[in-house]
Amino acid sequence: MLEHMGLKVIDEVPYAIRPRETDTDLVMIHDFGMATRDRSAVDVRSARSNFKDAFGRIWRGEMESDGFNALVLFAGLNWREVTVLRAYCKFLRQVGIPFSQAYMEQTLTNNPRLARLIVNYFQALFDPHRGGDSARRAERVRRELDVALDAVSSADEDRILRRFVNAIESTLRTNAFQRDDGAPKERLSLKFDSRALDELPLPRPMREIFVYSARVEGVHLRFGLVARGGLRWSDRPEDFRTEVLGLAKAQQVK
Repeated sequence: MLEHMGLKVIDEVPYAIRPRETDTDLVMIHDFGMATRDRSAVDVRSARSNFKDAFGRIWRGEMESDGFNALVLFAGLNWREVTVLRAYCKFLRQVGIPFSQAYMEQTLTNNPRLARLIVNYFQALFDPHRGGDSARRAERVRRELDVALDAVSSADEDRILRRFVNAIESTLRTNAFQRDDGAPKERLSLKFDSRALDELPLPRPMREIFVYSARVEGVHLRFGLVARGGLRWSDRPEDFRTEVLGLAKAQQVK
């Protein structure tokens, strides 16, 4: 978990605690000595809150443990912002992007400023709580993104980052900013204009909704405003969209 968060564990010192004033049998405290994996400096004070929150959610199974979590330290993102990027990555994998999740994780951690700008762009487009002129704000962030993308030297990284931007621009609606008992919803939904997505396999649906959480992923495809529905559990986690697309094609023929 700690290594996925961009750290390298140097040592571990365990302490056994037996409180005298309680009936607790034994409490163990593990003191870890750590450094960032690339030995870069991190502002611990500013990262403390996001790091503790993300670590707790990973520990409780509310957040996946993978390389995206390094963005908490390297890009200054909170757990929800990391989850948004992870959800877009999972969607891009379903629509056939020719890059592994590990490579996309590495690309974003190699370009922390761009990762931050991509999140800012998503928030500028969809966060209803920010107020003001959202279109102007989004346009300003988009210009910053264009300048930063032009400076990316790796062709693969440039292609990956632009696919993230395109996926965000193809998003019509999201529940990312809705609240459930005062907290962000655990399940993240993204509704896409499928025909605006780059390199999408044919046939292209009219709309699709991708749902992501640490426990389940799903997709809903529609070829028209009026369409037949169905529910299916897939045992193909790497390409369940392909399976659903085949079923939707069969319904379209009928």
